[in-house]
Amino acid sequence: MDSAVLTLVELGDDVSDVYAWVDANTRGDAVESNNSGGVSERLLPQLHVLSQELSATLQHQLESFPSFDTHVQLLAIKTEGLRLNLQSVTTFPDSVADLPDGSDGTTHNLPCQGSTRPRVATTARAAVTSDATSPSLILLHEAKQRMQACIHALEESAAWTQHSRVVGQLVSESVSSIAPTSLPSLATHLTAMHKSLRILAPMPGAPERQATMARLLGDIERLVLPALLDQLNRPSTVDVERVAEILTIFKCLDRADVVSGQYAAVRPAAIHRLWLSLETGPRPLNLSDFYADVDAFLGREWLTIGLVFGHETGPSVWLALLQATLQPCALSSCINVHNVCAWFDLSCRFAQSLLTHYGDVAEQRETNHSPVLAPAIVQVIFEPYWPLFESFATVERTQVLALQVRELVVPKSGPVDADFAALVEEATTGLWAALEVRVQFGLSFALGALLPAVVAAITDTVAEFELALVHQLFGHLLEHWTKVVQQLLYASVMTPIQALLRPLPTLEIWIQPEATDALPSFSMLPQDYVTGVADILLSLLPQLELFAETSGLPNAVAASHHVELLSNDAWTAVATTFFPNTPVSDDWMSQSATPSFVDRWTVVMASGAMAVLTGQILQIPRFSATGAAQLACDMGYFENVLMALGVPLHPILAHIRHRLTNQNAPCDTAIANSLDKYLTVTR
Repeated sequence: MDSAVLTLVELGDDVSDVYAWVDANTRGDAVESNNSGGVSERLLPQLHVLSQELSATLQHQLESFPSFDTHVQLLAIKTEGLRLNLQSVTTFPDSVADLPDGSDGTTHNLPCQGSTRPRVATTARAAVTSDATSPSLILLHEAKQRMQACIHALEESAAWTQHSRVVGQLVSESVSSIAPTSLPSLATHLTAMHKSLRILAPMPGAPERQATMARLLGDIERLVLPALLDQLNRPSTVDVERVAEILTIFKCLDRADVVSGQYAAVRPAAIHRLWLSLETGPRPLNLSDFYADVDAFLGREWLTIGLVFGHETGPSVWLALLQATLQPCALSSCINVHNVCAWFDLSCRFAQSLLTHYGDVAEQRETNHSPVLAPAIVQVIFEPYWPLFESFATVERTQVLALQVRELVVPKSGPVDADFAALVEEATTGLWAALEVRVQFGLSFALGALLPAVVAAITDTVAEFELALVHQLFGHLLEHWTKVVQQLLYASVMTPIQALLRPLPTLEIWIQPEATDALPSFSMLPQDYVTGVADILLSLLPQLELFAETSGLPNAVAASHHVELLSNDAWTAVATTFFPNTPVSDDWMSQSATPSFVDRWTVVMASGAMAVLTGQILQIPRFSATGAAQLACDMGYFENVLMALGVPLHPILAHIRHRLTNQNAPCDTAIANSLDKYLTVTR
């Protein structure tokens, strides 16, 4: 029967009345013409059912039409009111659209039970469209928002009171540290307190809440820190969940840096103990095993730090841990020129391992940590080598090359002959072989990084080797030549002084009788001999200072070695002639002895002049009162000149001057007795 159902396509496009079509097709002539007699019989049951359904549908529509008409009329009435409201929207001021809906304020933009924010805002904006009731609706909307904010503030105030009471109770019940089981709830309560404190900031009582929070934070840090240290002091890995809870608490305290700092400071304790055992153990120190242990330790801590601190701050904490692990290990004190090559190779392998695993991982590339980690890793690992590298030229010369030169220098025990020349040639060959080894070291170490320092050390070493050979061959000649030059220079100054002082004992002024003029003479001037000597000494000082400013000063200082001995012969002659049994002391020169080139030559020239003057004074046979006064005047002038040069007066001359003026002067007892006897006889 289902196969006999016809579609509209089978009926044709011109069928507009199904009943007419049925009537036309059921007639006898139509059946015969269309050969569709079988179709009519098949359609009769379906047409009967369709007729019944159509009758029932029409009856239902006729019964429900009055109510439908009523609904249409009511809808028209409501539509008219909506049309009037829409017309009033076009005439309302645009400022209504700028009314606050509470979404821009901290207090108004908070969820509240039984309210939906977008719907409230939409309703408020639609409510102000009424021409007569718009101001009232605006005030009503604002009042509703304020009421919601007040309700939320009351809720947060109650939450603050509840959470602060719980936290205070936890703090009061804890004596030295908070129980580990209380850490999760403490973190939750602190987070809620921070939220309530932020929301209630503009409300009354904010200072009291801030003070309460500050007091609680101080107590909490004091109580939680022991728990943190207990976790970090574990020899194995730490409890990640527990440390993360402690980190959350310190974040609420705004002291997250305390956790990272303590982590970097406490965790490397095992590595530091390992280094101490290696440092105090038998040598050589096993740096390879130490680096292996450090690498394993850093690998474990990398995973732990990532779980505790996250991928954002984890690399910086790990870098601080690396610095705190390696810097206390005094590796620089164990590095020397003999083990630097092997140890530097181990450090390069260790740095390569760290850079491969932690310096360029995918997480770091995403968070831009690799540009910071890689240079920092290299700096921390190779920092102990910088002191040696900076002074490598000096270390190379003193600890390596100087020892080899000392062994290669041939001691000269006889004349310079063929055997000595062969020994020198052999020593030179050995030196060049040793220098070639050091050059190869400079080229191979760190791609030639130390080659300039090695070359500088080799240059100084060759100069020292040459100087050692020259000193053996010509050292005594140079010393003799230097001494002769010093004596010639000394004689060039002393010769005119001796010429001025030679006639001193025969001057008539020494025996001139006392003047018998009615008016005494109060003026007495120094004589020409002493002023001439003073002029020579005073002219010497600017010449020496001018020479000291030239580039030849270092050579002049080297040539002035033992120059203070030049005046010894003059004082020896004075002692031999006048004090044969008493040595003349030179202690008076110690107070003016300085390493300065100018002072050394000034002192020796002044000392020689005083020795010549002393010898000439002691040759004067007799003194009159006038002669003694004149000699005292001359010696006073000479003392002033010496003071200008920075040289003290010799004790013998000082004693003579003071006795001539009837004063006491400190001097050696034997010399003083001889001088007193001489002055008594001559006067």
